Amino acid sequence: MHVGPVGNQVASDTHQNFLLINAAIPCELVQRRPLVVKEVRSLLEKQRDTACIPKEKLGTGGEYKPVFPNKKIWLSPLLSMFFHGNLAHLFGNMLILLILGNNVEDKLGHLRYLFLYLGGGAIAEVAHVASNPYSITPAIGASGAIAAVIGSFLVFFPFARVLTLITFPIPLAVYLPAFAPILFWFVLQFTPIVGSNVAVWAHIGGFAAGVLTGPLLYATIRPPRTSPLPRGPVWVNTRPIVRF
Repeated sequence: MHVGPVGNQVASDTHQNFLLINAAIPCELVQRRPLVVKEVRSLLEKQRDTACIPKEKLGTGGEYKPVFPNKKIWLSPLLSMFFHGNLAHLFGNMLILLILGNNVEDKLGHLRYLFLYLGGGAIAEVAHVASNPYSITPAIGASGAIAAVIGSFLVFFPFARVLTLITFPIPLAVYLPAFAPILFWFVLQFTPIVGSNVAVWAHIGGFAAGVLTGPLLYATIRPPRTSPLPRGPVWVNTRPIVRF
């Protein structure tokens, strides 16, 4: 399949096209325009990640025309939160939501939890773009929003017992206070163990957002209102009920 302007088309498949059309790409968000032919070729043919062309260096030839000119780049960060690279990626995120997310939602309520999730995902995207402003690689996944949920869980339930799988030196499932595996996961983000294809700064930004905004959202919850006491005496009708 070939896409792009006539005379300067790029060979790509359906999966690649879907990501280029819908996923968040730091270069597009920083430069405020869709990727051009030259950039897409660098990504797909040369596997180059940092090939973003600044606006002042854009030429007028066909290779500088956008491949998908109608892409809604400002909507892409929101859409990217609901895409995953594979079933393992999706399963891992949903498992964390199942274990931790329901507790945070009970603490904050539905609407505040939704704000935490989407807001944390947005801040995670900002952190990712700020750390990789010239990246032309599509970024997908809910990990930034999930990290915000993890951060809030740490603040609200640091000593909750969490069943944790330890794989070294032997596989072992044990109950640990929540702060132990969560802080271990956070420290891992600064090591090469996480891998090169992981948006590490999205995790860090989302986690920090959850730690800070979770308590702020909880502080906005008003205590339940009670009916005010009457100002004067209350007279109760004590006459017996007459039945016919």
